[in-house]
Amino acid sequence: MGSFKYKGEDNMTDLLVWNAEYCIGEDTIDAEHQNLFHLANAVFKVKLSESKIDNIGPLIHKLYEYMKYHFDHEEEFMDAIGFTEADFHKTKHSEIIAEMNAMLKSSHQISVLADKLAAMMVKWVLKHILEEDIKIKPYLR
Repeated sequence: MGSFKYKGEDNMTDLLVWNAEYCIGEDTIDAEHQNLFHLANAVFKVKLSESKIDNIGPLIHKLYEYMKYHFDHEEEFMDAIGFTEADFHKTKHSEIIAEMNAMLKSSHQISVLADKLAAMMVKWVLKHILEEDIKIKPYLR
């Protein structure tokens, strides 16, 4: 797995920092991954700024909806290029969405939800890009 940086390293202000090694080589998918990073960072920054905490709900919803959109698009793309691990990959997407649904239902305090979401973005999304999405790369050649 590639390395990544997260909040706390080098006094960065972003939770997740995009790195070219995360690219799979398909511009649209790579741009969507970068947008997921941007949305996760926006949620995290609002969480840190306590004064803007009322703005976090719509951001979390936007991140959730964008993640579902991205997964649908990526799954269509995998099918189109004949990615042989597409079914397994789709299962991973379903697991991420299921965990996010459970988190949204069980977290009654918005700041707790934001903390859980930050951990999830590192655990699932970045790890998923580095370990699963990267497997798509050889099919693009």
